[in-house]
Amino acid sequence: MGSGKLETGELEQMVFPHFGVRRREVVLRAAVGEDSCALDLGGDLVVMTTDPITGADKDGGWLAVQVSCNDLVSNGAEPVAVLLTVMLKDGSGADQAGEIMASAHRAARELEIEIIGGHTEITAGLNMNIISVTAIGRADRKNLLKATDVRPGDQMVLTKGAGIEGTAIFCLDYPEACREILGDRLLEQGQSMARDISVVPEARLAASLGVHAMHDVTEGGILGAAFEMGRAAGLGIVLERERILIRESTGLLCRELSLDPLKLISSGSLLIASPEGETLVRELGQAGIPAEVVGRFTTEDQMILRGPDGDRPIGAPSGDELWPGRARLARWSRDAEEKNCITK
Repeated sequence: MGSGKLETGELEQMVFPHFGVRRREVVLRAAVGEDSCALDLGGDLVVMTTDPITGADKDGGWLAVQVSCNDLVSNGAEPVAVLLTVMLKDGSGADQAGEIMASAHRAARELEIEIIGGHTEITAGLNMNIISVTAIGRADRKNLLKATDVRPGDQMVLTKGAGIEGTAIFCLDYPEACREILGDRLLEQGQSMARDISVVPEARLAASLGVHAMHDVTEGGILGAAFEMGRAAGLGIVLERERILIRESTGLLCRELSLDPLKLISSGSLLIASPEGETLVRELGQAGIPAEVVGRFTTEDQMILRGPDGDRPIGAPSGDELWPGRARLARWSRDAEEKNCITK
């Protein structure tokens, strides 16, 4: 198996059958296409999610907190607190834990949430740091958004475009290799995309306008998220490739590295099922958030990506372009260093 989360079929066969006893307090259960779970313990619903960060070196604590809270707001919840498990690779020191926590603290302050606990250790056998976040939020029952509430004919709105997180990771973790590919201007554009990782503003606005469901775009990129959303809703989808925003830095990096930008991890992008997609796009635009209607949900038993060369089926996500992209940039960096050594 390659790196990344398990495929949909593997999850349904190997993971989903083993969930213990079904409790009446659970009102939103684990499912492909759902970002969080929800518990009714009296009063507001308790909404929870968990996510690891494994493919980012720069500012990993900030990124981990942001992407976990993205999951909560995608289900209509207000983030309240997080717990962090920080597993440091062999050879790390306590100073690296301090750097990660300072980074996470900055994200928590931006989101006005509290870090309420967790676990920190140096873990034998790890060759990269792993930061796992459990995020906790609250929601009124009537405001909880679920993928099963999507209806045929709903429009699919995408905010901010494709490959946001992946582009930022490439440009922050491999700046010299990316500078050689992109030049200074586009490298700066790619690095600045880290500031777009949060979907909290658009999720709050969309929820206030009566959308049916939202899904945070993470591993598997736009195609993976669209598939998961359609699968959870039990509906078909038609996705229009030409309507999906791909920023210049993302497009050039993906061309040079032979990657598909629609399969590149994209925290910072939000897929929204709305009965009034064009109205939602206008409202988001007025708030300074770029968005576009990129498709629709159908009663057909198929998921299609429509492009200038015709239609092709959208399958279950299988890995993410982040990993081959990192490997190619690492080789690019090593080759450049060897070339410099020979020149010197």
